Amino acid sequence: MADKLKVATTSLAGCFGCHMSLLDIDERMLELAKHVEFDRSPITDIEHCGPCDIGLIEGGVCNSENVHVLREFRKNCKVLVAVGACAINGGLPAMRNHIPLEDCLKESYIDGLGVENAQIPSDPELPLLLDKVHPIHEQARHATS
Repeated sequence: MADKLKVATTSLAGCFGCHMSLLDIDERMLELAKHVEFDRSPITDIEHCGPCDIGLIEGGVCNSENVHVLREFRKNCKVLVAVGACAINGGLPAMRNHIPLEDCLKESYIDGLGVENAQIPSDPELPLLLDKVHPIHEQARHATS
């Protein structure tokens, strides 16, 4: 049998639905495993992407951690594939692109119904939010730098 394709997958800003669809192929996953070796993915729980033939990315780019992961995938994968609406056009997370980020944060953490002890999270461990949610193609071309 020929060498297996090495594939890495990741989920950025999205709902994880595309990964769930992949995992939902049930026993066909065993047949897929005959042809594919998974690197970083929810199946392997490998934290970083190593050299791969194909990188499957779901979700848009909304924060500094997403940018870091996308750069790692661009550096290590021969081919990147944007999977699903969030990766292709920003999807539902990009609905916030029409509203200033500060207004979104205030509505969610300060002015929202039922909010108690209102404060916008500012823990230095949290990734910095980008002003907009970007589809993969907008960021991937810059990801080699």
